[in-house]
Amino acid sequence: MAKKEFELTSPALAFITKTAEQPTTTKNTSGEENKSQRVQLLMKPSTVADLDKIATMQRISRNELINDICAAYAAQHGDLIAKYDETFN
Repeated sequence: MAKKEFELTSPALAFITKTAEQPTTTKNTSGEENKSQRVQLLMKPSTVADLDKIATMQRISRNELINDICAAYAAQHGDLIAKYDETFN
């Protein structure tokens, strides 16, 4: 009788790939920055409901609304961003 060989690797590993380090900024063909970073937030349900109402009234997605809010916040605090860059770069 032939001796069986058992591999010590999991068959699931064939479907799992390591993600490559993604660049912090990427540009599309029109020169605009792509949305390539994912962020997971834990928020109160009432806040999410309010954001959904605002997004619906503005006829944009929740994601687009949160991107707009974060971009505006970063623009308002440009001095802190410049100080960070000066300090750590």
